[in-house]
Amino acid sequence: MNWKTFLALLSRDAHVARRNVIQLLLQTFLQPMMFVFIFGRVMVSSGYMPTSYKSLLLPGIMAISMVFTGVWAVAMPLIAEFQFTHEIEDRLLAPIENDWLAIEKVLFGAAQAVVAGLIVIPVGWLVLRPGLVYSAHGAYGGTTLLRALAAMPGMLLLPSDGSQAICPIALEDLVAAIVAALAQPQRRAQIIELVGPMTLTLREYLLAWRTWFGLKATRVVATPRWMSNVAIAFGEWSGRGPLCRVIANLLERERVGSVDAPVRTQALLGRAPAALAQVLAQRPSDSRDLLQARWYLARPLLLAALAIVWIGSGMVGFSLSHAVATAALPGWPETFVRVAALLGSLANIVLGFALLSGWARRRVLGLMLVMVLGYTLLIGIGAPMHWLDPFGGLLKNISVVALITVLLALDTDRR
Repeated sequence: MNWKTFLALLSRDAHVARRNVIQLLLQTFLQPMMFVFIFGRVMVSSGYMPTSYKSLLLPGIMAISMVFTGVWAVAMPLIAEFQFTHEIEDRLLAPIENDWLAIEKVLFGAAQAVVAGLIVIPVGWLVLRPGLVYSAHGAYGGTTLLRALAAMPGMLLLPSDGSQAICPIALEDLVAAIVAALAQPQRRAQIIELVGPMTLTLREYLLAWRTWFGLKATRVVATPRWMSNVAIAFGEWSGRGPLCRVIANLLERERVGSVDAPVRTQALLGRAPAALAQVLAQRPSDSRDLLQARWYLARPLLLAALAIVWIGSGMVGFSLSHAVATAALPGWPETFVRVAALLGSLANIVLGFALLSGWARRRVLGLMLVMVLGYTLLIGIGAPMHWLDPFGGLLKNISVVALITVLLALDTDRR
């Protein structure tokens, strides 16, 4: 056994690992982090796994990560050396027995497996699991949707009957809890469910926000489960916004935390978390809050209505005969009218479906604005009698132009 050669091979592999440190870190970090995130966070928070599953998660993830990393660290370099680099030929020429070449590769792979196992420990060492997080200073994602439901004009629309139990915690308290956890390294190997001081029903939560907006507690409408399922299915299909199965599961599973969650949250903060009424009273709402909340639901409705109008106009244009199109524009060249009608109808349908898909929305809205301005001016100047149409064929375009302009001015990708 030539120990000098054996150590030289180990040193060479370590040098190659240092040269490929980014690839090595990605290979070593991503796998255990994804395991911990998917099985410890997503599946538990979605209700597919019980909360107690986390107590068994860390040892198993450590074992799986070590095995996978060790096998990968041995097998993949050997495949590359045999098929691509042919580096194995240089190794076989080393002054050492071939069996020890294999032992050296396995030993180096085991070292990488140990590193992967050590990495998993801080990833799952302290898990802070908040419930429903809200803030009076702004909203994003699911909380924006709930605020929009609370701000609906004339009624309060409840998912199901609104009896789902929640224990909301203020964003400011969540941030304070994270800072406190970082300042208390003695808190190890814990899963702390961060919750507010009071358990509310979803109906009570939405009514509190409605009062904050300065709206009257008008008619409360409970939606049937099938309607909620249809909305969730549409949200899943579109792939945009917080309307999805995960949010629905969070509400249906009643994220109120364990029995001792309020006590542990208070112990971590060093004080009692603020109640919803207290947080809302500290920061009164203004007109911008109500506008933002109502725009959240008005925006997709306006976009959908605009797309339906465009698609319907295109289909009607294809269904009309050439004689009708020519009669609507007397004195215009028949060929020009026919080609313009067909191309305009096709463009309407394409732009309508593009707007529904959400692809390059601002560009699509810009093209729509150019189109409606173009044919309004063209027809309004070339056939001015259409301004007097009792059905307002051209006059209605003024409202369409205003709608597109508002959407361009206010539409953003924030959800």
